Amino acid sequence: MFLSRTDIEQLTGYRRPSRQKLWLRKNGLRFFVAADGYPRVPRANFENLQKQHYAEPDFNSLKGMR
Repeated sequence: MFLSRTDIEQLTGYRRPSRQKLWLRKNGLRFFVAADGYPRVPRANFENLQKQHYAEPDFNSLKGMR
């Protein structure tokens, strides 16, 4: 359901939750803060962001540029 603490640490490169949250905000990942202060990133949000980032570009607008 959520990325693990290890996943978030590897993704952000930070161990401290305050730095993780800054990195997640800067990179557009939505997250929740749990009672322990650590960010919780829903796995679906992360996977959707990956799909958007690696989606093929839309070349249709270039067809009429000759």
